[in-house]
Amino acid sequence: MRDGYADWWNNGFAQTGVRPVWDQHEYSPTPQHIYDNWEGDLFISGRTVHAYEQDWHETRASFLFKLCGFNLKSGGVLMSSETGIDMGGKGGFLGCGVDSAGVTRWLKRNDEIWMRNVADDFGNVMPMPKESKCVFQGSDTNSGKGGWLSYFVGGMQSSFVPVWAK
Repeated sequence: MRDGYADWWNNGFAQTGVRPVWDQHEYSPTPQHIYDNWEGDLFISGRTVHAYEQDWHETRASFLFKLCGFNLKSGGVLMSSETGIDMGGKGGFLGCGVDSAGVTRWLKRNDEIWMRNVADDFGNVMPMPKESKCVFQGSDTNSGKGGWLSYFVGGMQSSFVPVWAK
């Protein structure tokens, strides 16, 4: 990551005028995980980094900045084309029994943890530059083989409004 992608992320916009985009899927491993409060310093890859419980799942992109040499002020954009809950293949808000009020709480918490400050190797301390996320998924109602019905959020969009209509 540090030797290949970081240079592209850090210099791509300045060199080409096109903003680099990094797509990172981020799922909670359980409905409760996003609310866990553990945080502390960890020794990883020969350095000490401050981490939160959610860094392993909901905000794993933070390690791009904490460990991989990505510059927070490069002009790059983080997005998540898949965001939600996945318990080892059994998942989605429907599949985990989360009602629309629970979806609203989960989305608010997800936005809150994404606003935490992250420090990079360049002396920048700020929230990660995330500009887009997609709650998985809005179209597949197939519950048969290969279907993703438990991840379907088609009937829950009203839960997104209180969070995203800012």
